[in-house]
Amino acid sequence: MYTIKNMIKILSKAPISLANRLFFKTHFTYTSHTNANVAPLEISDSTILILAPHQDDEILGCGCLIQQLIQNNCHVKCVFITDGSSSVSDTYNTSLLAQIRKKEAQTVADFLGMETPDFLELPDGQAQPEDASCKRLGEIMNTLMPHYVFIPYFVDGHPDHCVTTGIYLKALQYIPKDFHPPTYAYEINAPILLQGVTHYVDCSGYIQTKEKALELYKSQTMSFESLMLLTRLNRYLVKGSFEGIEFFKQLDLPLYEKAYTHYTTDQDLWTHFSPMYSLYFMIPAYLKGLGLKKQILSYMKKGGL
Repeated sequence: MYTIKNMIKILSKAPISLANRLFFKTHFTYTSHTNANVAPLEISDSTILILAPHQDDEILGCGCLIQQLIQNNCHVKCVFITDGSSSVSDTYNTSLLAQIRKKEAQTVADFLGMETPDFLELPDGQAQPEDASCKRLGEIMNTLMPHYVFIPYFVDGHPDHCVTTGIYLKALQYIPKDFHPPTYAYEINAPILLQGVTHYVDCSGYIQTKEKALELYKSQTMSFESLMLLTRLNRYLVKGSFEGIEFFKQLDLPLYEKAYTHYTTDQDLWTHFSPMYSLYFMIPAYLKGLGLKKQILSYMKKGGL
């Protein structure tokens, strides 16, 4: 039996979806004409490391990239930071959910042709850059010797997404100083400020498989409809004909570390941003913290001054 709230959501879905499309199309198109300067991300014959805070973040942020990399003869490995035990589920307790999410991550890796993933198994929602896990990540990197590393942008609306940067930066202490592979940030639930995007991946021909990979995370009952819509709407930032686009930011690591250290003195930085998980609140979520995003980007552009 439908409640009044459910009826309102059903009746408002079409106009809200239209409003989202009009807002982002207009906003992205305007930005593309004024200050967006992004290049296609083209990598082949390389070893790639992707750090994902939770099982499914690697697909949300890099699902099309992963397919392109594998098609281009790359070896792709994911390292999951948390145990995923606090994911949204209507059925499983936290202990069982952690086991299931681990199995699902392996299923997704097999489906896309990735290497066997590794798991740091930090507590979901409470990840911290503690020594043992950072050292473990450093050991994985020393073994893998990746040519490129992808991490979530620290300006994000979830604490684990934010702190993954701190874990990665601390792990770099455990690898040779002359081995710091090029690092790119990807977006999960709080988009990278458009002016800060440096590269993109064309999702044409990949987006349906990205959706199928997300569906393999069957224990996750949260809807990703809004994030998939954003992937499609991203195409308006880049001139051309695309099914959708994933965005990335190439990082100047010393400067990125300086910004991370400066802005995460506020332990609740992530609360200044809103996850874009709801189709009904995409625009408010996008606008929340926009001024702070601009401030952080300006800080990095000015060399941390």
